[in-house]
Amino acid sequence: MPDTSTPASLFFYALAFSFVGVGVKSVMEKKRYWVGLALGLSAIIFYIIGYYWTRLRDFLGPRLTGSVENITADFRFWLALIVLILVYVMVSSVVQTIRDNLMESIIKQDIPALNAAIKAYLLPRSLTPSQRTEIGRYLSRFPTHQLTIRVINDNEAGAFRADLQNAIEQGGWTIKTIENVSEAREGLTIQFDQTQASIQTRDDPRNPKEDAILQQALTQAGVPLDGTGGGSSSTMTENSLFLVIGRRRRDTIVERRY
Repeated sequence: MPDTSTPASLFFYALAFSFVGVGVKSVMEKKRYWVGLALGLSAIIFYIIGYYWTRLRDFLGPRLTGSVENITADFRFWLALIVLILVYVMVSSVVQTIRDNLMESIIKQDIPALNAAIKAYLLPRSLTPSQRTEIGRYLSRFPTHQLTIRVINDNEAGAFRADLQNAIEQGGWTIKTIENVSEAREGLTIQFDQTQASIQTRDDPRNPKEDAILQQALTQAGVPLDGTGGGSSSTMTENSLFLVIGRRRRDTIVERRY
C-alpha cells in the first residue's frame, strides 16, 4: 500500500477537496453544471496523484518530485494556501452578496416599473361590473340629468365609452348624444358649460350640480378623472354637461377593481 502521509500527498488531497468544494458551490449557487463536472474530475485526478505519489516519483524524476516535496514541506506554503482559500471564500461571498442585492433591487424596482410601462401601453381602459354598478347606484340617488359624450376617434376610447355609457344609463341618466371628435385632451375629463344664472347659484351639498354628481360617481367607483372645466356665455339658455374621452394616458396606471 502506498504511503499517503507525505507532504506532497497531503497537498494533492487538499487540492482535490478544494476543487470539490468550489465545484459544489458552482453547482448549488450558480447552476454551472459543466464547471462543477470539470472541477469534480480535476479533484479525482489530484486525489489519485496524492494517493499514488510515492509510486509516481519514479516516473516524474527526482528533480520535479524533489521540488514538489520541498515546497509542500514548508509550512509557509501551507499558510499561503490557507490564506488563498480564505480570500477566495471571502471574495466569492462579497460578490454573491452584491449580486443578490442587485437582483433584489431589480425585482423591487425595475421589474414593477417595467410591468407598469407595459400595462400603460397595452391594457385598454374598461370598467368592471362592480364599477358600472357603483356608478349607476350613485347617480340614481339624485334627480336625473342628461349629458353629451365626446369621444376621440379611437377603438380603445370607443370601447371605454360603451362601458361608461352603460354605467351612466344604469343610474337613470340620459345620453343626449355621442359626438366623435378628432381632437380631445388625453384621458377622461368633464366639461360643464353653464348659464349665467347657474354660475351665480351657490353650490348646495344637498342638491349638487350635475357635474359634481358625475365627478363624485366616477371617483367613488375608482375611475380617475384627468381634469374638469367649463365655461359660460350670456347667450346660453341651458346648462350643458359633457363627458370627454380622449386617448388613454401613457404615463399612469389604473389598477382594476374586481
